[in-house]
Amino acid sequence: MTPTQLYRYLLRNVRKLPKESQNHYRHYIRQNFNSHSDETDPERIKQIVVQAEKDMQWLLEKYKVK
Repeated sequence: MTPTQLYRYLLRNVRKLPKESQNHYRHYIRQNFNSHSDETDPERIKQIVVQAEKDMQWLLEKYKVK
């Protein structure tokens, strides 16, 4: 997954969260994307992508309707 694909994936999944928290996480995703946009090390980019995917899965589980 490329960083751009990750960004789109995360923003699409934010829509699955409760309405009141979507703006917060959307802002958080944008801030992190911007802060890591100058990253050039492929290994570090891979680590960031893997961690972001794990974090999104955790959020989706956290807000899952029981």
